[in-house]
Amino acid sequence: MLSIEDETGAMTFRQAALNAAALIPISLAPTLLGIAGRPYFVAAALLSGLLLALSIAAARAPSPKSARRLFLSTLVYLPVLLGVLVANRLV
Repeated sequence: MLSIEDETGAMTFRQAALNAAALIPISLAPTLLGIAGRPYFVAAALLSGLLLALSIAAARAPSPKSARRLFLSTLVYLPVLLGVLVANRLV
């Protein structure tokens, strides 16, 4: 959500990049705690890295297209990550 003071969205995209960076250790925590295995770790690292890359790209060049791409990637991120966690637990 854009604020009134942030007409270009630059501050919002920087915050999104910081949040994506904070998600990396959080998403890897199940493996470090022994809850998930190596396949989850690899998938979580790839998904979180992709989300971080998209958020950094959006922060560098704010546009409606990059905002849409980042938004759609966040909609995919969590269900895929949780699906991998469940699949890893079943194997």
